[in-house]
Amino acid sequence: MPRFEEEIIIKASADAVYDLIADSRNFQEMLPGFDIKVLETGEDYRICDCRLKTEKETFKWTHRENFDPELLSIDYALVEGDWDHFNTWWKIIPAQEECELIFQSEIAPKNNGIMTYLTWPFFKKKMNRLCLGMIQSVKDRLELSYGQSS
Repeated sequence: MPRFEEEIIIKASADAVYDLIADSRNFQEMLPGFDIKVLETGEDYRICDCRLKTEKETFKWTHRENFDPELLSIDYALVEGDWDHFNTWWKIIPAQEECELIFQSEIAPKNNGIMTYLTWPFFKKKMNRLCLGMIQSVKDRLELSYGQSS
């Protein structure tokens, strides 16, 4: 299973980072082509319908977001949708005046035979760009709000 992982240091508190990423609706503003609708909210979870539109494809899925504010982590589990495999999480490691944000995703589209095989290299490249863009957007949004963007 391909794994996409990005790590970045952010000059913001771990709580500020957690608060931003804990509300997936924020990613609609930070990621072009991403749309999310909250279906259900519980004490430590949320179920959402998502749509990600790329240049040539649109992926639709429903996932469950599981929150652990004590461990500063959020994981996402597939309920149903356009993925054969979907396991994604955020982890925040606090430091003195900054924190490390880690994003990891193991994700694969449904297998459509030869088309999946032919488009796989392009999909991996898109996912790498998406993961980097997502984590950089979190950094930019938080550091700009504190006037510390680097």
